[in-house]
Amino acid sequence: MASLKRTVALGILFGIPLGFLTFFFLYPLGMVFLRSGFQVQEVFAVLADDYYRGVIWFTVWQAAVSTIICLLIGLPLAYVTAQYDFRGKRLFRTLIMVPFVMPTVVMAVAMRALFARGGLFAGWLPLYETVWLIILANVLYNIGIVVRIAGESWERLSPQYREVAAVLGANHWQRFRFVHMPLMVPALAGAALLIFLYCFCSFGVILLLGGSSFSSIEVEIYRQTTQLLHMDIAAALAFIQLILTLFAGAVYLFLQRKFRWQLLERGQNYPRRRLSGSGQHRLVRLLLGIIVLVVFLPFFVLVFRSFYTENGFTLDRYAALFTNTTGSLFFLSPFVYFRNSFLIAGGAALLAVFLAMLVVIADISFRKRHKAVSWLAQSVQIIASLPLGVSAVVLGLGYLLSALIVPSPLFASRSLIIIMHAVIGFPFALATLYPAYQRIEPTVLEAAQVLGATSWQRMRYVVLPLIRQALAIAVSYVCLLSLGEFGAALMVSRPDNATLTVGISKYLSQPGSLNFGRALAMSSILAGVSFTGMLLIERLRQPKTYQIGSVQHAVHDS
Repeated sequence: MASLKRTVALGILFGIPLGFLTFFFLYPLGMVFLRSGFQVQEVFAVLADDYYRGVIWFTVWQAAVSTIICLLIGLPLAYVTAQYDFRGKRLFRTLIMVPFVMPTVVMAVAMRALFARGGLFAGWLPLYETVWLIILANVLYNIGIVVRIAGESWERLSPQYREVAAVLGANHWQRFRFVHMPLMVPALAGAALLIFLYCFCSFGVILLLGGSSFSSIEVEIYRQTTQLLHMDIAAALAFIQLILTLFAGAVYLFLQRKFRWQLLERGQNYPRRRLSGSGQHRLVRLLLGIIVLVVFLPFFVLVFRSFYTENGFTLDRYAALFTNTTGSLFFLSPFVYFRNSFLIAGGAALLAVFLAMLVVIADISFRKRHKAVSWLAQSVQIIASLPLGVSAVVLGLGYLLSALIVPSPLFASRSLIIIMHAVIGFPFALATLYPAYQRIEPTVLEAAQVLGATSWQRMRYVVLPLIRQALAIAVSYVCLLSLGEFGAALMVSRPDNATLTVGISKYLSQPGSLNFGRALAMSSILAGVSFTGMLLIERLRQPKTYQIGSVQHAVHDS
C-alpha cells in the first residue's frame, strides 16, 4: 500500500509538468508540423519563391554578421575581465548585461530616439531603416552574453596551462592562440550559437526598426498570420525555421562532444593577475567606461527625450498617456497596460516556478526509492529545454492553429498569455532551481532523514532555506522575461489584454509626434522596471551563507 502511494505521488509530481508541457507546448508545436505536413507543396512553394528565399537568407545573414561582431568586440572585454582584478569589474559585468534584459520594444524606441528624424545622430549618421541599425541593436543586445559566458569560463581556466607554455618559451600571443583559445572553444561556441539563435529569432527589433524594407522569418510569419491571413504560408515558414533551429542545436551538441568541457576545470576560480601601474588602470577603466557609455547611450537618450520637448523639460509626454485626444474607442489607460503586464508576469512566474519545484520535490523524495526517478527527471529537463529553441511567434501560431481546430474560451482570455509566458519561462526556472538543489550537501539531507524528518519536513526546513535565493532569482527572472516578451503577446492578445510591449508597439505604428512621445514615456517606465529587476537579480546572485545546526553552507546561485 505504501509503495502504491509513493508511485501515485511520483506520477502526480512528474505528470503535472509533463502534462503541462505536452498540452501547452508540444501540442501547439505539433499543429504547426501537421499543418505544414499536410501542405508539403506549400513548403516547397515557399522555398521556390524568390521573395521568401530572400527573407530566409536575410534572417541567416544578419544573425551571422551580428554574432561575428559580438565576438570580435566581446572577446577582448571578456579576456580583460577574466584575467585581471581591478576595482569596478563586477559593476562592469552587471552593466554590460543590462541591454540583454531590456524588452525589444524598448531597444527599438531607443534606437529611433537616436537615429530617426529628430534623433541625436539623425543628421550625420543615417542608419534609420537600414540593416546596419538592426545589426547595431543586435550587437548591443547580445554583447553581454560573450562577456558573461566567455569571461566566467576564462576565470575557471587553470593557470597551469599558461605557466607550462611560458616555461616552454611561448610568448603572450602564442599562449593566447595555442593554449587559451583551444580550451575556450566550448564556451565560445556556446556563446556564439546562443547569440546566433537570439538574432535568428529576433522579432521585435526587425519588425520595429526594419520598416517595410526588411523582413525576417519571424516577421513574415506574423504578417502572413495577422495581416494577410495566409496560415498555410505562415505554417510553412514556421516549419522551415524550426528545422534550421534544430540544425543549430545539433551543431551545438556536436561541438560539445568534440571539445571536452572538463579541460576548463569549471569547479573553481583561480587568483587573477593585478594590473601593473596606474597607467594600465586608467587605460582599462577608460576603455570599459567607453563601452558602458556606448551600450547605455540609447537608453540615456530614450529617457532624456521622454522629458525633453521643443518647449524644454516637461511631463507632457507622460501626461499624454492618460489623454484620449482623438476619442478612439480602442484607447487604453496606462494603468490597464500595467495591470495586464504585472498580472501576466506574476501569474507566469508563479506557474513556472511551481512546475519546476514539483520536479525538484519528486527528485528529493523518490530518487533513492525508484530507479526511474533519475530518468524521469532528465526527461523533464530535456523536454523543458525545447522552448529555448522555439520562438514565441511560432508558439503563438501553434495556439492559433489549435484554436481553429478546437475552439475554446481559453484562447480569448488573459490566461492563455500567462500560460505561454510560463512555457517560455519554465526552462529558466528549472535551470535555476535544479542546480541549486544539487549543490546541497547530501549529508545534510541524510542527517535530517536519520533524525526522523519526513520528505515534507526535509523540503520545508532544509531544502527551502537553502534554495530560497534561487527561488527569488527564478521568480524575478521569469517576471522580467514576461514583462519584456513581445511576440507571443502580439500574436494572441486582445485589446483589453494588451501588455506594455503591445501598447508601445501600437503607439509606434501610429503616425504623429504625440504617439511617438507616448512610446518614449512608456518605454522609459518599462526600461526602469527592467533595470531595477536586473539589479535585484544581480544582488541575489551574490553568495550567501546559511546556518543549519552547526554547519554553514555557502550557496552560489547563477
